[in-house]
Amino acid sequence: MLCKANGIKSTSDFFKYLIEYELLFFKDKKYHLTDKGKLFGGRYRTNGQGDRWVVWSCDDLHTVLCNFKRPLFDRLNINYLMHITHTANLPGILSKGLLPHNNKAQTVDISNSLVNARRAKKEPIHKHSIHDYVPFYFNVRNAMLFQVQKEFGAEVIILSFYKEAIASPKTIFSNGNASTIASTFTPYIHELASFNWSAIFSSSWKINGVVDLDLKSKMMSECLIYEKVAIDKLHCIYCQDIEVQQRIIKVCEDKKIHINVAVDPMLFF
Repeated sequence: MLCKANGIKSTSDFFKYLIEYELLFFKDKKYHLTDKGKLFGGRYRTNGQGDRWVVWSCDDLHTVLCNFKRPLFDRLNINYLMHITHTANLPGILSKGLLPHNNKAQTVDISNSLVNARRAKKEPIHKHSIHDYVPFYFNVRNAMLFQVQKEFGAEVIILSFYKEAIASPKTIFSNGNASTIASTFTPYIHELASFNWSAIFSSSWKINGVVDLDLKSKMMSECLIYEKVAIDKLHCIYCQDIEVQQRIIKVCEDKKIHINVAVDPMLFF
């Protein structure tokens, strides 16, 4: 359960890592806690048949899990995760972190109501509504950004988060837009290698001037992080012009938060 919640498919490799980390030792065909393992919050759980096994919470093993997954992060074909929002939502985000669509702190909803109805469905991995996740794109210059820019103009900004945010428990990935019926989901980081990255990072969802719906969906493949993403994972805030940049810098200064705020027209349409 701990491995599945953290995108680790090979439980045997993870148990070997816990032994190398000196949190466990293996004796008489059973895993046992070391003193160090107990200091990390490890404990035993038993059932009515007298069976005993070791358990930890994700919080207890957060550092260990991140260290184990770091080589997986390094092999990813991405550097950052991108989230689209409205400038009016930024004060709440800086105060409370990045929250799912249903949160009360959201001031301006930039989402499409018809698409949102489809995102109310439960994903097949952990059985949560997609609205319970914070959505990120790998390629932010996609049809969603194009649409919200048409509606909200320069008030649309892009939040760039370090890819290590993926280490959050229950993170899942959609191969295609998460609202699309044909899209598949996986919790396993290493399975990202099988995604069609040339399609995801395509510069257009049209082929010979005709919209390719499959390509359009692939470009909106998502990383979905459960419940909340802390602001300490925020790398940069991207704007479309200097006027918006200056306003955002003032918001960050008022919140006493030091974040790079950059104007990058190449990210936008």
